[in-house]
Amino acid sequence: DMPISDVISPVTKTSCEGIGVEPDIKTEGKDALDKTIEIILDKIIEKNNNEQFLNNLGYALLGDEQIASAIKVFIKNTNLHPQSANVFDSLGEAYMKSGNKELAIENYEKSLKLNPQNENAVEQLKKLEGN
Repeated sequence: DMPISDVISPVTKTSCEGIGVEPDIKTEGKDALDKTIEIILDKIIEKNNNEQFLNNLGYALLGDEQIASAIKVFIKNTNLHPQSANVFDSLGEAYMKSGNKELAIENYEKSLKLNPQNENAVEQLKKLEGN
């Protein structure tokens, strides 16, 4: 079939027929989904910096095995809420799930420093340190 019309860009005054459209964000095809998720997460975090909302989002991602994205959300939450023991506890859990024992310990220790009554941090540190 032959096209019966052609769309001309008002900006470039040319047609995209046969050449495609220049993307706003350049990335390799194999990285496109990860980049898209990163951009979406950045927009969500930018508009919703509520501690509980971000913690819930992080756990939703963690539950869906999107561990790197969950860690990003939890890190942002610790930056926004540095006096919250809960956000460091959550980040510790995400690092533990990712297999990064050193960062898990570091964040559980921060959580415990902010809240010495955090029984979960005590329990997780015992597991991580092998006591």
